[in-house]
Amino acid sequence: MNQKMTPVSNVSKPPSKLAQWLSRASGMMWLRTVKIVAGILLVVLLTFYSAAVLFTDQGGFTVSIKDSGKGNTQSGAISLSETADFASPTVRLEAQDVAGMTNISGLDIPVDVDNYDGAHNGENYMAYTFYLKNSGEAACNVLTELRIDGVVKAADEAVRVKVYKNGIPTTYAKLAADGTPEPGTTPFEGGKKVLSELSENLAAGETTKYTIVIWLEGNDPECLDNIKGGSVKMSLMFSVVEDTETQSET
Repeated sequence: MNQKMTPVSNVSKPPSKLAQWLSRASGMMWLRTVKIVAGILLVVLLTFYSAAVLFTDQGGFTVSIKDSGKGNTQSGAISLSETADFASPTVRLEAQDVAGMTNISGLDIPVDVDNYDGAHNGENYMAYTFYLKNSGEAACNVLTELRIDGVVKAADEAVRVKVYKNGIPTTYAKLAADGTPEPGTTPFEGGKKVLSELSENLAAGETTKYTIVIWLEGNDPECLDNIKGGSVKMSLMFSVVEDTETQSET
């Protein structure tokens, strides 16, 4: 009986040691690459998260009228509103926090940020516009105080607060590490006080417009990794005062 012979070229051969080594090496390189990529992604995600919690969990901004506690009827002579028509006057306002806020340049903030009412936050800054009115029948002196109520991880070292008063802006910041003002800013008054200002003889019915813009200045030398995950809580308070009270407050 004739038997067909299988051609030698069709016989499967076990892989050589070189082929086995190359196969193992390729698998190890692929696994190593996956681990490296995963590590990079993890670092990026952690960095984004740590920067994104600024001004969220413990941050915030409130505006209120201080009760003198002296039974002085003047304490009810001023009111607040998010709109110029004072359709809903109040003694307390609260701005919205910014979710996912990270550092930016002040130049990134729109030039028309003062043209809107109420809360109009950007992606990486808080912006809040409101109105103060002397709703009494006589002129009064109004003391304005902007204070820092809480700080986590020294985030206030790089924070900027721009206050528009009737369209005129002033930017406030802590002094630089060398004790000099940050470029283009007015230094915080010191301690927990950002600013205090007296508006004298605010006429009956007179309205003042304010826009507050808060951001973390990326060009500040103190804007370093150690403040990631930090927060700042601020409040703006107005009070009607007599001249003697004003002198004692300053």
